[in-house]
Amino acid sequence: MANVRISLAFRRAPDTSLYEKADGVRVKLTGNPNFPDLPVDLADLAAVINNFQTAIQETKQGGSVAQATKQALRLELIGQLRKLAAYVQLESGEDEAKALSSGFDLASRNTAQTELAVPPLLAITNLNSTQLGLKIKPVRNAKVYEVWLRTKDRDWWLAQTFPNTRGMVLKNLVPGTLYDIRLRAVGGSTGYSPFGEVFQHMST
Repeated sequence: MANVRISLAFRRAPDTSLYEKADGVRVKLTGNPNFPDLPVDLADLAAVINNFQTAIQETKQGGSVAQATKQALRLELIGQLRKLAAYVQLESGEDEAKALSSGFDLASRNTAQTELAVPPLLAITNLNSTQLGLKIKPVRNAKVYEVWLRTKDRDWWLAQTFPNTRGMVLKNLVPGTLYDIRLRAVGGSTGYSPFGEVFQHMST
């Protein structure tokens, strides 16, 4: 059995997905007896994660300084995750369960498929009352597209799935409610693509 390989797909993940992956790795590695000599201090990692999350929120207000700050923190966070991924891969040997206990994903050995790209959300339109139409660009090897929603009163939930990108309509929405919307594709060699960027739209 070949040694495990840790996936570095987080390098290309959207900001929110990168933040979620990094925080998941931090949680999984905290007190993990499989990896006692981490090359990155988890307190330092937590600080960068928190700063990155704050920077993501601040960029919603616009401004080149906020964007530059966010990008610098993104690169710093990816650098820390790469060090941890290399260490986990070395320590895990052929033990996939040990590697997965770190919170990282394994790189696929299936060369027949490729890693899924993030499905780009091109447009959101109000259709009939309680319905939103979505226009997204299809991605190669996707079998299903998931649409996740969030409101100020409810955390993320899987709202609907679509077998293709034609005629994507979100139904049974609450009029006057502002929704956060994000998508991901299902299929390929990794099972799921990263989540795309979060968009906001109000249902009528």
